Amino acid sequence: VMSALATYLLEFLIGGGQEASALMVGRMLRMLRLFRAARLIKVLKKHESVMMLINTVLSSWSAILNVCLFIAILVCILAIMGLQLYGADVPGWEAPREHFQTFPRAVLTVYQIFTGEDWSPIMFAYMHAFGPSAALYFVLTFIVTNFALANLFVAVILENFAVAEHLK
Repeated sequence: VMSALATYLLEFLIGGGQEASALMVGRMLRMLRLFRAARLIKVLKKHESVMMLINTVLSSWSAILNVCLFIAILVCILAIMGLQLYGADVPGWEAPREHFQTFPRAVLTVYQIFTGEDWSPIMFAYMHAFGPSAALYFVLTFIVTNFALANLFVAVILENFAVAEHLK
């Protein structure tokens, strides 16, 4: 922050015309807003429980990254399953925009199921084309990705709270 302020100040003093100078003054004023965020850090240091919460979340980054890697692997596995099960062309059926005919689209489709964003019309389109067995794939994908993996994030953070409490 300080180096950016110094750079803007030097550019203001040394260079440019009036338009550039006015722009630099505006940038410097925006940079000064960061000092208000520094006050928040000062207040947070006074509250022990909030600092423990922040330290616990920050100390669990490596475990959270492992969970994210696990989620990425699971999404790829489910996308490959979708490619194998529903990647075939069905005569007389036009695949929706979210489909399992290419790997990148399959990953996006599994991600859409994972987030729960309007995945039921896709399921119904695939049920219409491939039969009711498609519903089993979609529902199991939704349940596994949403409930099991969301609980992994919570478990990682709670474990770090327990470790922090034990060390205290």
